[in-house]
Parts: sequence; C-alpha cells; structure tokens
Amino acid sequence: MNKQLLIRFIKRTATISEQECVLRWIDESRANESYFVQLKNLLTVTNLPETKASEKEYRDFCSRFPLGQKQNNIRTIGLVALAAATVAVLLTVVIGCLLAPSEHKAMFVECSTNKGVKGTVDLPDGSKVWLNSDSYIKFPDHFKGKYRQVEFSGEAYFSVAKNPDCPMLISTPNKVQVEVRGTNFNLSCYPNDDEIKATLYSGEIIVYSEDAKTGARKATNLKPFETVCIAKTSASVAEASQPAAAPIRIEKDGDAMKYTAWKRGELIFEASPLDEVIRKLERWHGVEFVVKSDNIYSNTLTACFKSESIQQIMEMLKICCPIDFTLDKNTVVISER
Repeated sequence: MNKQLLIRFIKRTATISEQECVLRWIDESRANESYFVQLKNLLTVTNLPETKASEKEYRDFCSRFPLGQKQNNIRTIGLVALAAATVAVLLTVVIGCLLAPSEHKAMFVECSTNKGVKGTVDLPDGSKVWLNSDSYIKFPDHFKGKYRQVEFSGEAYFSVAKNPDCPMLISTPNKVQVEVRGTNFNLSCYPNDDEIKATLYSGEIIVYSEDAKTGARKATNLKPFETVCIAKTSASVAEASQPAAAPIRIEKDGDAMKYTAWKRGELIFEASPLDEVIRKLERWHGVEFVVKSDNIYSNTLTACFKSESIQQIMEMLKICCPIDFTLDKNTVVISER
C-alpha cells in the first residue's frame, strides 16, 4: 500500500474510491491494521492540538467518511463486502484518537437487509449472524459490561461465540429478550407477525417475555430442537378481560430444521393462513400485495418454494385457492374468483 495514500486517508483528503481501497487493505491482515494504527497515531501525536476536539470537530470528522454512517450495504451474491463490524472498529480507532482515552465512547453498528435481500454480519466477539430479508440488527463495536447487548428485529440464524461469563442479550420488539451463552438458534420476530419464535439447535437459551398487564417477567428455557412461540398481546387486549399474559407454547418438533429453510433458500408453508403467506412473500420477493377482499384471508396454503418467481408462485396459488391476481412491477393485486 502506498504510504502517501494512507496519509491522504488519515488527513481526510482521499477520494471515496481511495478510502474504500484503504479500508479493504486494512481488513486484509492484522499486520496491515497494526501498521495503519501506528501511522495514524504518529501523525495524530505530531499534529494534535493541546485541547480535546470540540463536538463540532468530532461531527465534521465523522461526516467526511461515508462508511462511518449506518451500514446498509450488505452484499450477498458474487461480491466481497467489508464486514460491517470490522469497518466500525477501524473507524472507531481513528475517531478515538481525537478524544481523551477516558472519554472514548463505544460506537454502534446498524445493519439491515431490504426485502428480497439476505446477508451475514460478524459481531465483534466472533459470533456470526445470518440475516433474512427485511431484518435489522444493532450492536456496539466492542462488547463491555455484564452482557453482550444486541438489538434485533426480523429473522436471523445466530451462531454465538461461547462466553458463559458474559452472555449475549438480544432485545426484540414486544419486550421479548433472548439470553445466550454460546449456541446456535433461529429467531423470528418481525414487528408485523403474530408470534415471536425462537428455535434452539445446540447449547441453551433463555427467552424472557413480559406480562402485558403487570410487567412480570417469565423465563422459558429451551432444549435443543425445541421452539418457543410467544403470541403478541396488544395493550387493548391486555386491558380487556383476556388473560394478562401472552400465550406461550413449546413445540417439540422432529422437523425443527424447517425453521431454517429460508437460510437454505427454501420457503415452506404448512397449512399457513394466507395473511402469513402474503407477509413472507412480500419479504422474500420484495413486492407489495393489495388484497381486495378479507374473505381471501380464510384460505390456507401448504407448499414449498425455492427458485420460483413471484409470477410462478402466484400461478400456483391461483390453482390452490379461489383467487385471481394481477402483477404490475412490484405490486400484486389479489381478488376473489
């Protein structure tokens, strides 16, 4: 790597393409990373003013590097992308040089996948996460404290690095949390789904849910190949005469691998209500459905799709259910037949 290019990067005079080139080079080896940090520290020490950077200077510095913004560029097909966590760590090293060590705050990495797109994310502890379509994850560039705190919504397969002394705590919508000490599991918690599901494949996890009315916490321990299903409870239901706690059930299904079919590129429906089918097809193919009649939701579907287009899937659905459809670009309109 040309030393002058590295200096231009550090001095914030490099072009966008040059910045990306430098970041790729840094990510190639620890030796490259070490050399860059030493050079950065040397230039910083020789040019740093006596006082710490102001808040405006700090914001100006961050704005000069696009990769320091929210990470939305997960690439999955035929491309090699920088790991979002690695990029964030490197940028934190650079930004941290502007602040006194005692005031260095952790930065957060936010990754998301659009509808119709999947991706993988490496966490700073060595854990790996496979994100399904329309998913979101947020985590610090380094874990510290009692828990490895992660925020998540959508669907993902987690392979969590073992650390019994510092469990991972995954917070999801609807006040459900998953405590993990080192294991493999699938977690589905889309905001517009009726249930939150966690399926354990190895190790152990504890799923915490809240009583919607009293706020009392309930812990559910899972064994391998068990699935916990937690039905969401709205505030209006909780205030009515319904049971206060959201229903929780454990499935001991011999075919627990069906919950990771999405990771293998398969979309499986087993007597699934059509509203569930539509939600999954929207995420899977990045389309929007318009349903002309509520009667359509009374139908169910049992099928397995892999490489079929949305046009082919709708043609098959038309055979199974009394519906008609029209497809215009990314909009599918369904009507009764």
